[in-house]
Amino acid sequence: RQFNHFRLGHAAGRISGQSENNVDNAVSGLIQKLGRFAAQTLLKSTTSIGRLRGKVYSYNGIKLIPTYHPAALLRNSQWKRPTWEDLKRLRFEYDGTQI
Repeated sequence: RQFNHFRLGHAAGRISGQSENNVDNAVSGLIQKLGRFAAQTLLKSTTSIGRLRGKVYSYNGIKLIPTYHPAALLRNSQWKRPTWEDLKRLRFEYDGTQI
């Protein structure tokens, strides 16, 4: 049985603040958010990470590319290919390089 500690209100507020602080340090004009909670927090969405990933969003004028969290890839190997596609999209958005 998994315990989802992000459902706790005080933890969500703490993590949300950390995510937003990290955005302030974005230098390249790109953000890659790993995992459902980080992506949903910044996008203010309840949409699943499976539906959020694969697209480029805007967060305060910065391109945001959500993808699966590395821990999720250990449990769901079928998500490795979509995650690789997200990383290739990130690289393309960063410098135009197609992998």
